[in-house]
Amino acid sequence: MGPAIVIRPNVPDSRYLIPESVFPALADLLGEGQGTLIAPHWVVTAAHATQGYSLSMVRIDGKWREVSHVFLYPGFKEEYHKANQAAEHPTLENWPVIRSAMESMHNIALIELSKPVEDVEPVALYLAPDEEGKIVEIIGKGATGNGNVGEYPHSPDRGKLRRAYNRITKAHGQFLDYRFDCDPEALPLEGVLGDGDSGGPVLIQADGE
Repeated sequence: MGPAIVIRPNVPDSRYLIPESVFPALADLLGEGQGTLIAPHWVVTAAHATQGYSLSMVRIDGKWREVSHVFLYPGFKEEYHKANQAAEHPTLENWPVIRSAMESMHNIALIELSKPVEDVEPVALYLAPDEEGKIVEIIGKGATGNGNVGEYPHSPDRGKLRRAYNRITKAHGQFLDYRFDCDPEALPLEGVLGDGDSGGPVLIQADGE
């Protein structure tokens, strides 16, 4: 999954930083990447963030929780391998192939916990098909950077927790699109994800929550 938060160059980083207590349902994976507690036994994340190692524990609200099982969409591993092969040497010419490979895989995983989490309230799933145009809150602790230079080259993939906002420009199938705006229409805390934030939450306020 993706990144930590890349921020506006004209806004102090301190305005993006938040304590972990702001979002206790965030789940840190063992390597890099995050997930979100959506039910007492369940964490949702990006499937690619669960690959390449044995995911035996996740950290939620400062406590390590044992993983019982990781469920992937059927055929994900094969499609993920194809996408990785296509992305080894990206060019403008082969970008359509890379994009097609990425869009054909269902990059989502459900992590089943051995015991229910009873000390953290899960986050409700947003089920309405009306994301386009809505402002979303994105949270992550991966690599950071700013809108002038992009992601900092040596920024760690597991760092401080940041929160930014963006606007969904398109919702299609399993994908939500947004962009980094630098013009006067940019949100006060405009931002996008960076490396190490894969699987982390994109939140929409609904019914005051």
